[in-house]
Amino acid sequence: MVEDSMSPEELANRWKMTEETLGTWRWHGKGPHYIKIGRTIFYPINDIVAFEEKMVRQSTMDIRDQYNHIRHESPQKFNL
Repeated sequence: MVEDSMSPEELANRWKMTEETLGTWRWHGKGPHYIKIGRTIFYPINDIVAFEEKMVRQSTMDIRDQYNHIRHESPQKFNL
């Protein structure tokens, strides 16, 4: 599984963001799933692709519609 993965540095380069942002996302439970072995982080390619596919938008309204759906399902959980 680790051989089909990317390091935080590689993923940050792929997405043109900092490794610190990925670290913040891990802390908050955002972003793709990852594997931690000791102090080393790996992002499985399948999870990266799945996360990217979830982020596909057709319009700027898509994200608002997603939050409205969450709000309708569980308003106490998200405080929206």
